[in-house]
Amino acid sequence: MTFSLALAAQLLMAALAGVALIAACRWLRRRSALCASIVVAGVLVRAALGLALFWTSYLNLPLLRQQHTGDGFWKLAIDATTYYYLALHAAERGLASIVAGSASPLFVKPLALWLRAMGPSPINGAYFNIAVYVMFSVIVVAAFRPTGKWRDDLPCAVTLTAVSFSPVLLIYGSQPLKDTMFVCLIGVACVCAFLFLPWLTMKRGSAAGALAAGVAFTAAQYFIGGIRPYYGVLAWSALALVLFVFLWNQRWARVLPYAALSTVLLTGAWMSYSAGADIAYFNPYTKVIDKAWTLAGLKPPARPAPKNAPEAAPTIVGMVDQYRIGFTSTPGKTNVVPKQPRPKAAAPAPAAVEETAPSLVTAPPVSGAADGGEGRVPVVATGLALIFVPVSILRAFSIVDLTGGRALLAMADVDTIFMDLTIGAALALVVRRRSIVGDRLAYVCFTVILGVTAALLMAYVVTNFGTLFRLRLMAAAPLWMLPLALAIRSGARGAAPVGQD
Repeated sequence: MTFSLALAAQLLMAALAGVALIAACRWLRRRSALCASIVVAGVLVRAALGLALFWTSYLNLPLLRQQHTGDGFWKLAIDATTYYYLALHAAERGLASIVAGSASPLFVKPLALWLRAMGPSPINGAYFNIAVYVMFSVIVVAAFRPTGKWRDDLPCAVTLTAVSFSPVLLIYGSQPLKDTMFVCLIGVACVCAFLFLPWLTMKRGSAAGALAAGVAFTAAQYFIGGIRPYYGVLAWSALALVLFVFLWNQRWARVLPYAALSTVLLTGAWMSYSAGADIAYFNPYTKVIDKAWTLAGLKPPARPAPKNAPEAAPTIVGMVDQYRIGFTSTPGKTNVVPKQPRPKAAAPAPAAVEETAPSLVTAPPVSGAADGGEGRVPVVATGLALIFVPVSILRAFSIVDLTGGRALLAMADVDTIFMDLTIGAALALVVRRRSIVGDRLAYVCFTVILGVTAALLMAYVVTNFGTLFRLRLMAAAPLWMLPLALAIRSGARGAAPVGQD
């Protein structure tokens, strides 16, 4: 294929993708004018921001010259170049060129297919994120079943607003980065749980729909495992806990069928996660499983040696400690330390020590036995404050200090306020309209457990604020999906099931 013919084909594919996005927005408009307006505004903001940032960098304009690299990329998202060139190489050489263990292979592969179809320009990374965002919006609206009345559609609007205008998603969505796709994968997993949990826990809804949703959940686990494997473990664990808790709510006649179906679902989800994670797979429950075998008087099954250091830890807590040590032992410009008053009798600390302080606090021993958990509580409290409180307030009250990253703080504070407001709106809606949650209580439990667990782990493990700024989306995304519990039920279109409002 000649260069001109290949270029014409790529332009045609890009135009067809644009037509498909317009058709999706028109479909949303027929369901809900409010929801469609939010999505269209989200598309326009993403397109304008992506184009502005790309051309500013690509033309090497003097505006914010210290913040961009002059080739279409920005220093705030410097790992975008890694993903882009990996995807570009795979687009030219084939997906088999993506080696096991490379950076987020199940993000790079879809991006490579997109670049192959649309062209190799870096701006197509932003186009890819826009397409993913619109596809996810269609899934969300289809699950919510909006009626076109703003009071009925308000829960759907809250979820769409959070995903559409999150500052961190807008900024990083302008680059070929995985954040948009990963947040949407979390949302898809939540939509699937919303569809199969009522049928599984309370026998409400369609068995065929629940089966399809279960299969889709396992597929989402596959992609999550291939991007951020640890989150696949979190999602599986949250689901397992919810299914175990609701086992006690089953009638005696349903206990065995419920347990069997839950086991099949959890087994399939774990196998899918492990296949997606590939050599990055790890099982934090290995020691627990071996202990169960031993208590049963049986010999634990033989396994290959662990492929990564955290799995070699003696306990799950020790594994988490090792992840934390990985952050504390890697100094960065946006590592944070608490400001603490020095004892009067203590000599002033050398300046060099203050400049190189890499972490939130000194990391606890790997075993966790030395502090008995007492040292972890203030660490987690400080980490949660960094997630949910604007960092400028924490610095003003001398709670933390930053060793760098001053340009990040203003944007981070805006994002924190936006995240707090949208999570608060989602929680407020569910509380005020709780009378219509009904058989979706298991879904509410799943999203809350997933979001809270992710927040607690990040608060303890991640000591670099620049990293935490992006990763906290993994805690916010499940909570943004909470209003789905208030979705219009099948056959109830036109009603106003707003409960207490």
